[in-house]
Amino acid sequence: MDTLVATTQTAPRTETPGHETFNARKVGVALLLALLALIVWEASGADLWLIRLYGGPSGFALREHPLFSQGLHEGGRWLAWAMIAVLAWDACTLRWSGPPRRLRWAAIALVLLATLLVSAFKRLSDTSCPWDTLEFGGQWPYVPHWLLQVSDGGPGHCFPSGHASAAFAFLLAWAVWQPSPDYWKSPPN
Repeated sequence: MDTLVATTQTAPRTETPGHETFNARKVGVALLLALLALIVWEASGADLWLIRLYGGPSGFALREHPLFSQGLHEGGRWLAWAMIAVLAWDACTLRWSGPPRRLRWAAIALVLLATLLVSAFKRLSDTSCPWDTLEFGGQWPYVPHWLLQVSDGGPGHCFPSGHASAAFAFLLAWAVWQPSPDYWKSPPN
């Protein structure tokens, strides 16, 4: 008598568009290249070269201009909170196509966590703003950002940039809300 033997075969896993396999090696190489670029940037003095294009011994001519002081500085803060509110509204109502509700809330939480951590680190930072340094009309010597144990003697609390880091944190939300209809489907087993 023939007996039926059940065999379990797993079909080869195919990639669903948008569901690439996580590759730790690629991520590691990308992080090492980013770190190398940061080291080269800092060692080259490129940050000072770049900022000298906008400021000099008398400071920064446009620092108090309403477009920069109110529009971009204060406006950037308000824009970030408005974006959080819009994302939270969408997470509640699911008005836009995108990920499941829990993933939307997770993305919002991570954006908030990232910006709060940067704000906390900024409060601990001894790096003063460029306009506080001697070269740009201030009273304190320039000290590179990455010399964390060295104080320039100034007011500090200027590094890392809150606005730039908040914008970077919002890249996570952008990635989560990608409109690809296949992205949120379960990959085949």
